[in-house]
Amino acid sequence: MTPIRPSRRPRRGSAHRRRGAAINRDSLPALAPAADFKKKLKDMGLNLQMTYIGEVLGNVSGGRQQGVIYDGRMEFLLEADMEKIANWQGGLCTWTATGSRALA
Repeated sequence: MTPIRPSRRPRRGSAHRRRGAAINRDSLPALAPAADFKKKLKDMGLNLQMTYIGEVLGNVSGGRQQGVIYDGRMEFLLEADMEKIANWQGGLCTWTATGSRALA
């Protein structure tokens, strides 16, 4: 009997996105100041991430009501490497904030 191996293909969706993906200065020169700011924070022991997810959902036929809505969500994450900041070996503090909005 052959064992079943899990797929190595990355999954899609916010739960499976890469954490801390770097801004590419060459392909997005307009974002170079943001990349520099993010690098300065990282050097101080702070990791700042912002994610925006926007979706358009619609029901074109059937049901009690047809129409389209827009749903958006902004997520902020701040991680503090306490080893760099306060010499606390292995310490990590994480703050998150999420805001959502729906337009019908």
